[in-house]
Amino acid sequence: MRDSSISGTLLQWKVWLAKKNPVRALSVAVLIMICAYFVFFTTEDLLLTSIATAILVIMVIPYYLPITFILTDDKIIKRMPFSKKTAVGRIPPFCFR
Repeated sequence: MRDSSISGTLLQWKVWLAKKNPVRALSVAVLIMICAYFVFFTTEDLLLTSIATAILVIMVIPYYLPITFILTDDKIIKRMPFSKKTAVGRIPPFCFR
């Protein structure tokens, strides 16, 4: 599983946090539905309920999508779907030498 677009790729893997802990994933989804119900119950406004639900879903969406880690010769790259940012960390010089 090497990414040919990045030179010097040593290792690449994906982590699905929701797949690792399905009980937590289900409880978060149920909690979002309960919050949406209470927002609708208190405001009786479907538009406000939709906006509040969308904000909650957007905040937890990284938990449900895979995170890709790429280890290259000199750095560690973390990529997430729907994210333009790519977290990059430097490998200390004493590692792997």
